[in-house]
Amino acid sequence: MKFSLHTFFMMDDGGVKCCGYNNQGQLGLGHTNHPVSMVTDLPFSDVKNIVCGVNTTFFVMNNGSVKCCGYNLFGQLGLGHKTTPVSTVTDLPFSGVKNIVCGDSHTFFIMNDGSVKCCGRNHNGQLGLGYRGAQVSRVTDLPLAGVKNIVCGRDYTFFMMDDGSIKCCGSNYYGELGLGHRNHPVSMITDIPLSGVKNIVCGRDYTFFIMDDGSIKCCGYNSQGQLGLDYTNQWVSMVTDLPFSGVKNIACGGNYTFFMMDDGSIKCCGNNFYGELGLGHTNHPVSTVTALPFSGVKNIVCGYYQTFFIMNDESIKCCGVNVGGQLGLGHTNHPVITATDLPFTGINDFNHWTNVLIRVYDTNPQIITCSPINTFNRSGINQMTVKDSSPAARLLMNTMNMTDEGALGRGKLWSVPIPSHMRIKSMEVK
Repeated sequence: MKFSLHTFFMMDDGGVKCCGYNNQGQLGLGHTNHPVSMVTDLPFSDVKNIVCGVNTTFFVMNNGSVKCCGYNLFGQLGLGHKTTPVSTVTDLPFSGVKNIVCGDSHTFFIMNDGSVKCCGRNHNGQLGLGYRGAQVSRVTDLPLAGVKNIVCGRDYTFFMMDDGSIKCCGSNYYGELGLGHRNHPVSMITDIPLSGVKNIVCGRDYTFFIMDDGSIKCCGYNSQGQLGLDYTNQWVSMVTDLPFSGVKNIACGGNYTFFMMDDGSIKCCGNNFYGELGLGHTNHPVSTVTALPFSGVKNIVCGYYQTFFIMNDESIKCCGVNVGGQLGLGHTNHPVITATDLPFTGINDFNHWTNVLIRVYDTNPQIITCSPINTFNRSGINQMTVKDSSPAARLLMNTMNMTDEGALGRGKLWSVPIPSHMRIKSMEVK
């Protein structure tokens, strides 16, 4: 969602609501009436996940198919043409898509067989095809195997490989690729000179590397102080250590950053022109890393200039740009400087998901506690029963084609998508 000015709320009852910019039909409502300031129900159901580019949207359906709509000038929707806008939700003309990753106007489809397809804007070589061109409107196979995951900035791309290495391509005007220089663009896929990278988080033109040892490195655009280095150089081309520790996770908007700390506190920096940092003012930029003036935040989801804080009690606060009603407050009063409660509840997710990894071993039965980003080296022989009626538990069962019990092969690793704020209380493995 970080490159979008439109918003989707995935609800506990399985429905989807939306609001914000719709000038390209990106909300999937079948029209381009703009803006949509009142939170509106999506006119179709069975949506499993949603992935957004700047003005594009992909709906991953429960049956595995993918629908899309929105801006398509560069062919980024994967429909094989550049007709734009696509205001009617349209099925992708191919199947077998496991995951979708969007930059500003370029798209990657990670397929069930492990291969990767791509389309869209390629003026900086961000598609990894080894050349530059205005656009690639026909979905094209990536000439690279062994890709585990993909992370995109605005016009640049990182490929996280099965062997732990990281490759990159695309825009490098600000040194955002972490190569130690600003040679631009990098159209050939290139190894980054850095090992031990656990995860990568990108803003618009800047990058954080979360390392295996828990440290954070950063590079790229820093004119707003968004790198957290307490200064505002135009760019930081050399990969630089973050000058503080204890960071658990990072969330980036267009040019602003939140650091979620091990102790539960939140620090922030960068662009604050619209009050998107949640500090209660529009002093801009915030180049010194600053503590958020409220606590109890469990997760943060950012658009280009709008922010949602998911709280420990499951309530949602929001702030920032609202000129298109994208905050879901039912109006277009703009900006919203003070973090404000959403006027509705029952939100399941903001198209922001993670994976639960479950491995079944042949040991004694027991109850295990389940939460996202864990590998359960626990018990189980052949069957698992989810003993929980929560939406997360139901989703887990549906994803694994379970009713009450499901057969799990011994030693097999299951990667199951679960929204990052949801919890499964218990599972009985037997």
